[in-house]
Amino acid sequence: MVDELDLSAFENGHRADGQGGAAYPPAVLTALLIYCYSKGIRSSRGIERACWDDLGCRIITVNRPADHSTVARFAQRALSR
Repeated sequence: MVDELDLSAFENGHRADGQGGAAYPPAVLTALLIYCYSKGIRSSRGIERACWDDLGCRIITVNRPADHSTVARFAQRALSR
C-alpha cells in the first residue's frame, strides 16, 4: 500500500550535505506509523520499543530500530503537510 503513495514531499526534505546519520526512507517510516497506529501504538517512544519487540516492526525497519525522536519528527512533518 505504501508503495502506491506519493512520498516525494518527504523525499525532497532529506539533507544532501552528508551530515547526520543515514536517513530512513520515508516509505519505511510511513509503513511503520501505519502499522503501529493500527495496533494502537501512538507514542514515539512506544513505537521505538515496538521496533525492538514486535516482529512486524522489525520486518518493516529491516531490523534497524527507529529512534523515538526520528519517529516523532517524521510524524510531525507528516501532520503539518
